[in-house]
Amino acid sequence: MRKIVIILFFTLIQLAGFTQSTYFTRSGHIYFISHTDVIDIDANNYQVASFLNIETGKIQFAVLIKSFEFSLATAKEHFNESYMESDKFPKATFKGEILNIDSLDLNKNGICSVRVKGDITIKGITKNIEVPGELTIENEKINAISEFELSISDFNISVPRIVENRVAKIVQLKVNMNYSLYKK
Repeated sequence: MRKIVIILFFTLIQLAGFTQSTYFTRSGHIYFISHTDVIDIDANNYQVASFLNIETGKIQFAVLIKSFEFSLATAKEHFNESYMESDKFPKATFKGEILNIDSLDLNKNGICSVRVKGDITIKGITKNIEVPGELTIENEKINAISEFELSISDFNISVPRIVENRVAKIVQLKVNMNYSLYKK
């Protein structure tokens, strides 16, 4: 019985440590724009789930493809059916880490520049990326932002020849996550 109490005690301590260093959001924001001389096609997704562990620097994202909201009404159908095949590949993910986590003091308010490296998976294809970011810490809340570009050809996204001048080969992304302390 004593062994069970000791094991339970140490398990609770580990869980408490987990919740003190892990942050979460399920309403993160990703914006992308495909800019060409002919047309801009852009979309927002406000249903991004993400975990951030400030002790280890581990960070994960999950994005439902069908949750993107487009400025151009006809773009959503083409995006989901033709380009992203969202019935077959319903989500995109990112799993990585903040490279310079050891040099940051994330227990006090302030702004920190970061480098994030990891694997992004879109349409079942995984690529390793490294992007800049910024963390703003304020009263047990963390805001994480990043801007970067992705090549659509890296993820087997093909554009029909008839509209190739309307879809950019390089897409610009903006990520904005407002994390709160994760509570089980």
